[in-house]
Amino acid sequence: MNDLSELVDQGRMFAEQHVPAEVLSQAVPVGAALLAVGVLISVLGARLVRPVVTLAFAGAGAALAMRYAHLVDVPLPVTGLVAAVVLGGVGWVLHRLWVGLLIAVVASSLALSVFGYYRIVPELPAFQETYAPDAAADAAGEFALLDPSGQAEYNFRSPKTWARDFWAHLTSRQADIGGKIAVIVAGAALAGLLFGLLATRGALIACTALVGTSLVMSGVSLLVSRLAPDIHASAVGQPRLVAGAWAGLLLASLVLQALLNRRPAARPVLEAAR
Repeated sequence: MNDLSELVDQGRMFAEQHVPAEVLSQAVPVGAALLAVGVLISVLGARLVRPVVTLAFAGAGAALAMRYAHLVDVPLPVTGLVAAVVLGGVGWVLHRLWVGLLIAVVASSLALSVFGYYRIVPELPAFQETYAPDAAADAAGEFALLDPSGQAEYNFRSPKTWARDFWAHLTSRQADIGGKIAVIVAGAALAGLLFGLLATRGALIACTALVGTSLVMSGVSLLVSRLAPDIHASAVGQPRLVAGAWAGLLLASLVLQALLNRRPAARPVLEAAR
């Protein structure tokens, strides 16, 4: 759990270094939006997925019609309506396939997160020590002090440079890490796809509960970090408390959505009057 606290701190520092100040100033409205959307998905997500996907496909069809209407000798309103209806129908009819693909993405992301927590996150302290600007000098028993420009270059490395350096460090210590990641992602994605295809209702409830709870916790974290930084710092130092709150919200979402998405009881068939 201490690794998680360190990871949160490093993520915060990374954001402060690389995210523009005008974006960080919008943390409160963004947090409020995440919280509102998360609550909506946590409560009604399983019911909303099919109509939302259908509308998204219909909108994509209308957008494509507007872009390529000049290729056919048909009025734009007619072309847009036909394209929206056709693609909207594809979104509605192939609902199970889209759910399966969604669950595949969520399952692979979740599996990769768990694997990363146990196999990748512990490498962060060693990476920070190895790639510190004075690491080579310390190893040689010397003393090095970077000039301001060199220090700034190290502290404000681009995300691409940081990721490249960390991946080189990771593969030097775990040569088979790439293959393991590929196997885990592929296996979780296949399992998620089958789960979504064969148990669509349950898969939707589980997926939307997980996504909605994560959005709620992210929104609350953003709001508290800006409005009550002391409370946020205290919470980060108690990851078990945060994990318990997350698990409680997830369970509440699962139960509530299961109740809201119960299949209606079958009506008894009355015997025909003789």
